[in-house]
Amino acid sequence: MKAWLEGSTQDLQYLADHLPAGDIQVSREGEKFYISSPRLDNLPGGSGLLLDIAEDLIESVNGLGRLLNPSFERVALTGAFTTNGDVTVAAAAAHLVVRSQVTATAVVLGPDGAPVPQPPPAATRYIGLAATNPHVAELFKIMGRGEELSWEDLYQVDEVIKHTGRIKAAMGAAGISEAARSRFKRTANYEARHAQTGQSPPANPMELPAAQTMMRKLAIAWLDSL
Repeated sequence: MKAWLEGSTQDLQYLADHLPAGDIQVSREGEKFYISSPRLDNLPGGSGLLLDIAEDLIESVNGLGRLLNPSFERVALTGAFTTNGDVTVAAAAAHLVVRSQVTATAVVLGPDGAPVPQPPPAATRYIGLAATNPHVAELFKIMGRGEELSWEDLYQVDEVIKHTGRIKAAMGAAGISEAARSRFKRTANYEARHAQTGQSPPANPMELPAAQTMMRKLAIAWLDSL
């Protein structure tokens, strides 16, 4: 089953490059893109169930895209599904937004001059973890919502990782100090609550872009430890 997608061509291609295989795949067909997964195949109960599962898949994919690529913008379902060439659920045609991009792919050659097979992208392993690890699934859900990662989102990412008991190891792997995490948490608490509590800002608040970068590094280090 193919669930057709809409969004920026650049972001859709980014997903296709990073999820070419595995439990969730994003593929290109001509100028269009679709998501596929065994979870979408042979479903009873009509298109309503298809849409529910596809929305769950795209939520994880958007979280992964935003985790790995700070400039990633969310993609969406068109509502159209194709199986064996037949459209089973009709919807408006996808509106593809073109953003300029320059990409390069390095090909590793062996001694005989033939391309050396490369391991699958880390993204494939990460998205596979979401199918079996509820903490990973929750992380992607947080990462993928809203137009950008807010202070509340970032704080919740920290909480998800902390609750797994692996945050110290992830911080070490990511090169994040206790002082930096404390500064992040003080700033996040202030940004989320000062309107209600009237509290004063921390002496040295962290900027949101810096916090977004730090929490992405922490999340990737945590995923690599699983």
